[in-house]
Amino acid sequence: MDVGGLNDSLEQYRGKGGAVFLDSHLSHHCDCSAIIVLRCEPKVLAGRLRARGYPEAKVRENVQAECLDVILCEAADTGIPVAEIDCTAGSPAEAADLVERIIKGGTAISPPGGIDWSPEMGEWF
Repeated sequence: MDVGGLNDSLEQYRGKGGAVFLDSHLSHHCDCSAIIVLRCEPKVLAGRLRARGYPEAKVRENVQAECLDVILCEAADTGIPVAEIDCTAGSPAEAADLVERIIKGGTAISPPGGIDWSPEMGEWF
């Protein structure tokens, strides 16, 4: 993936006011003012990915990354303010409401580090 090209393509939206959302497992590599990482309990995530027809190897890869906090750690390493949301049980509307609250009130509303899937690692590794 050409992350630099993706970042450059967003230039037309910067500085125009309002929020711009980029939904991607690579979005934390782009220039932005805040990062919100959406999380999901590994068993639930696996079920969702299987329901979409993902191959088992891809399911395992994604679940292992979730157990290890890969995206959260990469986001935290950027120095950009980060929030995380557990989207395991809530509806998409509830997640969107929390995202809106974070955008209006800052990442301290849902700071990173409160979600820990490490007890499930034994099942996926």
